[in-house]
Amino acid sequence: MGEPAGPLADLRVLEIADEKGAYCGKLLAANGADVVKIEPPWGDKSRTYGPFVHDQPHPERSLHFWHYNVNKRGITLDLRTPEGGEIFRRLVATADMLVDATPLDFLRQYHLHYEALQPLNPRLIMVSITPFGQTGPYRHYKTSDLVHLALGGQMAICGYDPDASGHYDTPPIAPQMWHAYHMASHYAFLGLLGALCYRDRSGEGQFIDVSIHEACCSNTEMSMPFFMYNELEVLRQTNRHAFPYITQPLSHRARDGYYVWAGITPGPVGMRKAARFLVAVGAAPPEVLARFADDAWADSLEARQLLTSYIQTYVAAHTAEEVYHAAQAHDLPWGVVRRPEDNLADPQFQARGGFVPIAHEGLGELPYTTAPWLSATTPWRLWRRAPTLGEHNEEIYGGELGMTAATLQRLRAAGVI
Repeated sequence: MGEPAGPLADLRVLEIADEKGAYCGKLLAANGADVVKIEPPWGDKSRTYGPFVHDQPHPERSLHFWHYNVNKRGITLDLRTPEGGEIFRRLVATADMLVDATPLDFLRQYHLHYEALQPLNPRLIMVSITPFGQTGPYRHYKTSDLVHLALGGQMAICGYDPDASGHYDTPPIAPQMWHAYHMASHYAFLGLLGALCYRDRSGEGQFIDVSIHEACCSNTEMSMPFFMYNELEVLRQTNRHAFPYITQPLSHRARDGYYVWAGITPGPVGMRKAARFLVAVGAAPPEVLARFADDAWADSLEARQLLTSYIQTYVAAHTAEEVYHAAQAHDLPWGVVRRPEDNLADPQFQARGGFVPIAHEGLGELPYTTAPWLSATTPWRLWRRAPTLGEHNEEIYGGELGMTAATLQRLRAAGVI
């Protein structure tokens, strides 16, 4: 009946989440679910996070809030009040899912936890995203995105090479912001989909307990297996995987100041492939190929060091884009180390509709990043800007719950909505 609505178009989701869980709600909304974001009457704290439009701080100009809450509808409600709690219960009775990232035991304090809500809606699927989960000795610890990346192990494997003596003279480096919350939101999203499949068979909802700490700990790549199975600690290295020993550098500075990540597939075959490219572009003498014909030598540290020296010289003499496309033409997985904003003009993103304009009152159309996949029947949707504070109060409370205008005015005056 027109444009496909997305695979989750028949679902209604309530979200009471700040930056810890807003991305989970965004994933649900992009897949067609009707996500209703519930904020306190004074607004979600993430509305105060910059950057802001034209660098003018204001709760309705936060680009952070817009990015994470696109496609959602928004209402205000003070869950701490008895009347607010009762309205919330009415909303829960109409919902398929509840995404919760409130502080631990907040909902329980006001008798709005899962055990209290489940009798109202046995099909309700609720996910709770908290720093350390609902149980355990750390459950009440205070954290942040950076603390999680430190405790989870990500920070320890991000940074620069050690010095010549094998010691680090620089501290670990934090990955980009919100990685911890993205990981937790991804796990919450997957958990909800799994619970949805179970509900389709059984008719029963369930509670899902997501620990941000555990989400981070399970995303440290090879670090945990190296230690668990071989008792080897990995070493952080500049722009490459942490490993039990220091490997050859793979990022090289180009003529224009950008860096190129020039990876070489391990093993003799990968080494010979890189050598043939360097000879083809005149960066290495033809006789070097004879040396790489020997598998044992081609797989040696000496061979890798020789290739690295040729690559560094070649990259330094060209722009990063020139190196990138020349290497790709020879089937080498090399790429430019770009700034995020460089991707705005990337022809691949443009060709696949990677940015979609969304209208904002008084500002015109602004570009938003869009689909991580393309599908004719289950598309990733991007059609509505993030809600202003309480924008859909009348639509949901009045139009869907049947409250009168006088009731809404009274609730607003009392600070309930």
